[in-house]
Amino acid sequence: MADPGRGPVVVTGAGSGIGRAVAEAFARQGATVVALARSTDATGELAAQHDSVVSLSMDVTVEDSVVDVAAQVTRDHGAPSALVTCAAAGAAAGPTESLSLSAWRDALECDLTGTFLSNREFGRPMLKAGYGRIVNMTSFHTVATYPQRAAYVAAKSGVEGLVKGLAVEWGGRGVTVNAVAPGPIRTPRTQFFLDSDPANEAGMIGRTPAGRIGELPDVVAAVSFLAGPDAAWISGQVLVVDGGWTSNAWWGQHPFRP
Repeated sequence: MADPGRGPVVVTGAGSGIGRAVAEAFARQGATVVALARSTDATGELAAQHDSVVSLSMDVTVEDSVVDVAAQVTRDHGAPSALVTCAAAGAAAGPTESLSLSAWRDALECDLTGTFLSNREFGRPMLKAGYGRIVNMTSFHTVATYPQRAAYVAAKSGVEGLVKGLAVEWGGRGVTVNAVAPGPIRTPRTQFFLDSDPANEAGMIGRTPAGRIGELPDVVAAVSFLAGPDAAWISGQVLVVDGGWTSNAWWGQHPFRP
């Protein structure tokens, strides 16, 4: 959990999926949570359910939006104790030979540039305070991916490079920077894919040594640890949360599961 007695936990992409689950978890732990999304419709609902949640609108792809919101949060609530970036563009799926430049740019603008802007602006008050935990969301696609996901993989791989660069640059100033890379996780976004063909879920489960699709609490647990005081000696790392999916080279159904 976040370090008690310090500033708020800031979560981007908090309107749904992993971001919402992370924001809810920190709120239940008693932290002040700043829940950020392009629209406050979903985060406003979260704030209505938890007195410790502050709902604000922020577009991670717009520099002025990130600058203004970061300044407001720091002014009203103090330097963040933790930042968790969960804002994500669509996967820009499709044949790379026909991928438009605008689709490529959209993926990089949200997933990579948006993460950079969020880290820069919320990281600045952390550096001034001499303490902070940054956890950026990437993906198991940076380790092993699907066909027709080049833009998504490039963007998320860039985030992991950013994590390493910032960990080296900011580590001596009290700020750790890490990433969590979820594998197949059941979210509203992935549920459409799982429901579109029963073979999709069966294939994922068959490949996964743990024998199931990941659930939101699996990711939240990793984020909560990296964002807390016990992770002070961990920085520049990517924690893959995938039930062993990316370590498995066996074809077909996993052979050693009861």
